[in-house]
Amino acid sequence: METQVTVIGAGPVGLTLAMDLASRGVDVPILYEHARTFDRIKLVPETAFVRYDDSGDGVTATCERRSGETVTIRKPLPRRLRRRLEHGPRADGRAPPGRCRDLEGPLLADPLPGDQGPVLRFIAGDAAHIWIPFAGYGMNAGIADCTNLSWMMAAVLNGQAGERLLEAHERERHPITEQVSRLAMGHATPSTAPGCRLPHFWMEDGRSVYDLLGQGYTLLNFSGEKVEESLARAFERTGMPLVTLDLPRRPEHYAHDYVLARTDQHVAWRGDELPDDPDAFVAHLACLQPA
Repeated sequence: METQVTVIGAGPVGLTLAMDLASRGVDVPILYEHARTFDRIKLVPETAFVRYDDSGDGVTATCERRSGETVTIRKPLPRRLRRRLEHGPRADGRAPPGRCRDLEGPLLADPLPGDQGPVLRFIAGDAAHIWIPFAGYGMNAGIADCTNLSWMMAAVLNGQAGERLLEAHERERHPITEQVSRLAMGHATPSTAPGCRLPHFWMEDGRSVYDLLGQGYTLLNFSGEKVEESLARAFERTGMPLVTLDLPRRPEHYAHDYVLARTDQHVAWRGDELPDDPDAFVAHLACLQPA
């Protein structure tokens, strides 16, 4: 299959880009993993994107359908658009069955990619910017990415503009998404006050503290002393599991010896002394006694 543009992903951003390009006369199929089709959109259903291959004179997308059939979609470059592509790490296809040796932790930094190019491949929406999940999780910015990009791509493909026009996309959109990112992620005030989100920090071995929280409550112990078993037994009697993390250092934003976190990463309690009556304390947390 040969096409002018291939859109991967049929969310609001991908559909916006595809519809806008189609309205400008650009041939554009959409790759989407689900079988459901949408009116007025050329969809390749039940197809998962595997990898891109840059040959220097075009781009080939390798896909796999649920049946196991492999599909390749190639976009050869018109002669006037050909240029040499820099080589980088290339995927070898699907990994064979085996055991997982490493798990990547959550991405908590680098919310914007440093490069939106090269000009043969563009990313938009969640693939281009990672923000906290409110106000559409960046959907509005993603749609704006597409409306900026689609007319440029159509103009180049229809012979109305030169390829250098595509280079303007990053210069125009990256500063805007960076501003929105700072607005969305730069206003939080970390606090261990009960009800607040547990301030994030990295363990000495590189793990996230969020990855160490238990299925019930987790006591972060910065006191340097061993926690008495009576507290753990009080939790056991209610059937609520407790995990205790003995931590050698107190991170920034932590001012108390003990912080109790819930499994949803929110602070339930903090203090410099453990409760004198563990059973009453746990019953209060579990709403087993009047407030």
